[in-house]
Amino acid sequence: LIFQQIESNSHEEIQAPDTKEEQKVKNVRLPKNIKPLYYYVRLRPYIHGNFTFDGHVEMTFEALEDTTNVTLHIKDIITKNETIKIVLNETSEVKIKSHQYDHERQFYIAQLEESLKKDKIYIISMDFVGYLNTQLSGFYRSSFKDKNGKTKWLASTQFEATSARKAFPCMDEPALKANFTIEIGREENMTSLSNMPLKETVPMEGEPGWFWDKFEESVKMSTYLVAFVVSDFKYLESNIKTNYTFKDSGEFYYVYLKFGLGERGVHLPYAEHAVKIGPSASKFFENFFMVPFPLPKQDMIAIPDFSKGAMENWGLITYR
Repeated sequence: LIFQQIESNSHEEIQAPDTKEEQKVKNVRLPKNIKPLYYYVRLRPYIHGNFTFDGHVEMTFEALEDTTNVTLHIKDIITKNETIKIVLNETSEVKIKSHQYDHERQFYIAQLEESLKKDKIYIISMDFVGYLNTQLSGFYRSSFKDKNGKTKWLASTQFEATSARKAFPCMDEPALKANFTIEIGREENMTSLSNMPLKETVPMEGEPGWFWDKFEESVKMSTYLVAFVVSDFKYLESNIKTNYTFKDSGEFYYVYLKFGLGERGVHLPYAEHAVKIGPSASKFFENFFMVPFPLPKQDMIAIPDFSKGAMENWGLITYR
């Protein structure tokens, strides 16, 4: 699969610079005509194939003003333009006049035949194809050798600061928070993790040996905190249910934390210390700051190839 660079086009709502000095800098920020509310993201990585992935995204958004275009971030993925749709109230389709790609600013721009109306809620959806890169950012592939010297592959994410756009079209600026539902396709000998607990697993229709893992809807968060991993790692779990009374408020809280630490099988004994310390540290800080942990679980997974010291993905901490 060859990923081609597409000629960039100017966005109609961004004014051209007035002077030669200003022409050196382009406005790379998204237009402020819409804001995201919710994403449904479905991805199927081919870890044991050609390292591509198939994707589908549906972004629910609010129009903040009357506008004739929708702009998303996109990088190193190919959209299937015939699948791109914008609908009002999930039924009334808004016709797209043209698809534009601004490679320099990493924009996909849908120019519309009619104006979106202020305060109305719309959904933009599309299919696309991406590549599990080796750049340690976006949705990428990693490898290690098992105890028999065999190379094993996995897929992981690193979206901070602006690399979610390498995994799915989105409004990839930290201030533009939304809720996310993630669905991952995997082979039967693999497992998947994401920010939230697994809601259900169903066989993939017409694809023997493949399954869809659908995760619970997330809290509102930035795109750079979205995370998912597909691997054959083993895990240790520590299930802790804490209950305590905040001294100042007198309110009684029940907190359930689930810590899973993924590691290569040969290193599993080293995970025992972390699986004890992690929950204890969380309990300490909950009591110290009197703020309960807001998620139903917390996973920690060690990635063989990782560019950072660690990444604070909400509910799925990754590190090397």
